[in-house]
Amino acid sequence: MGALTDALPKCLMPFLGVPLIEWQVAALRQTGIPEIVLITGYRAETLASYGDGHRHNPDWASTNMVHTLTMARDLLSAPGATIVAYSDLLYEPRIVSALGATAFAVATAVDLEWERLWRARFDDPLSDAETLIRDPDGRLREIGQKPESVAAIQGQFMGLTRFTQSGGQAFLDAYDDAAQGRAAPLGDRDARNAYFTDVLQRLIDTDVAVGSIETRGGWLEFDNRSDLELYTGWADSGALQDQFDGSWRDVA
Repeated sequence: MGALTDALPKCLMPFLGVPLIEWQVAALRQTGIPEIVLITGYRAETLASYGDGHRHNPDWASTNMVHTLTMARDLLSAPGATIVAYSDLLYEPRIVSALGATAFAVATAVDLEWERLWRARFDDPLSDAETLIRDPDGRLREIGQKPESVAAIQGQFMGLTRFTQSGGQAFLDAYDDAAQGRAAPLGDRDARNAYFTDVLQRLIDTDVAVGSIETRGGWLEFDNRSDLELYTGWADSGALQDQFDGSWRDVA
């Protein structure tokens, strides 16, 4: 994001005048989520006023998202359910509600109409997209690999996942086993730098049922400055409405 994140974490970057974290908090509150906990890293002090609680990864500069998530292992292993969301997203509350209604112990939202968004963002959508293959009942069989063709992508991982207590514990166990050498590395990275989809694939490989919750649009991710410029242009032209079911401004 260049200079936009020189002094702030990316989730405080404004989109149409509203920081990304505020879009997310509003969407989560609309679904009745009772507690929102932020796991912080870079410039953690700037997030002090957001959410209902905080955890912090002091090693944020040398680790990846999965290790950061383990800072909240008490929440993932607690009774009830936990929604985990990447901080650089904007999404409709209906997707969160659909995740909350699933019977899967681990379930992740997938966009069936991913290709339209990826073709707008990338000259070659396969340069960034990842595989996602699932059974007719929605159970995932493969996720997060490098695709050779669009046919290997039945939907796109969004960075929005729900865990029950047993699902959260399975996720932590998979990470811990790899981190402590009791299991093979996650993907081709050490555990502290593993990707979220690396752990989901490990769960799949060890016969933990990981479900997929379908959406068709209804979200955006902000990976880089060109995403911000693209979506801002869509908002100015009215094209952003095509990415959402209702009025996209009702998200926040």
